[in-house]
Amino acid sequence: MGDTELIREARGGNDDFPVGNYDTERTESRLTRDIALAITDQERAPLSIAPAENKTWEAAAGSKVQVPLNFTRKR
Repeated sequence: MGDTELIREARGGNDDFPVGNYDTERTESRLTRDIALAITDQERAPLSIAPAENKTWEAAAGSKVQVPLNFTRKR
């Protein structure tokens, strides 16, 4: 926002089980550790995500790596 950098950690979520009618039945949902992304060549993406640097990222098993990303919003 302006000159201030905002950082937000994204969390994924999913429904624990399907329901017959989403208009009248409540679903049970939970947070997940992963975020699922889908890719298609049939639609124009409203948001593109790409690494900020073109390089190979490596990390030891069980460790974390922070990959800087660029987000491009299409209007």
